[in-house]
Amino acid sequence: MIIGSEIGKRFKGVSLDTSDTDDSNKAAMKYAKMVVTKEIGGLILQGPVGSGKSHIALAILQDVEKDSAPKLREVDGLDAYLRGTVNAYWKAPDLADAVKAAVSDKSSRRPAKDAKEADLLVIDDLGTEYEKPGSDFIYCALQSIFDYRWENELPIVITTNLEPTALAKRYGDRVLSRWRGSCKMLALKGEDRRKEG
Repeated sequence: MIIGSEIGKRFKGVSLDTSDTDDSNKAAMKYAKMVVTKEIGGLILQGPVGSGKSHIALAILQDVEKDSAPKLREVDGLDAYLRGTVNAYWKAPDLADAVKAAVSDKSSRRPAKDAKEADLLVIDDLGTEYEKPGSDFIYCALQSIFDYRWENELPIVITTNLEPTALAKRYGDRVLSRWRGSCKMLALKGEDRRKEG
């Protein structure tokens, strides 16, 4: 099950197996497959607009989802379903809005907790979430999510246009250090793929 932001029509059903691979994304595709097979603890994709970051992240998510659907197995002579995974996909602004709304309306929604505990968390376009000048609310919520996932060795996939120095300035050296220790960080290069048509 995938919770969080809705996956748009353009990305529904994308898979690493059917994604185009070229020189600009070959390394990212290699490490993306390693996230799916749980060989690495995550992937941070940085690069310019249109470089294919979101496509790769959503292909990872949907491949993980496909491989972890509930399965029917026989257990002690009885048919039983083994639990599938709960994966979370959030566009960064949607996550920020959901966390703010959950706190302000005191609802039973729990987006920060869900993001912390998901079997796989994908955050798309980190750095685009809006924070009022002088407010640390979203920064603190994201810190809490990142810390929890790092401490519990839960995989994370992040896309961002921010370079590592800007990520460190915005989210702190500690977060960047933890990502470097648990995830593969890659910069995608190349032309805007959307210009091709």
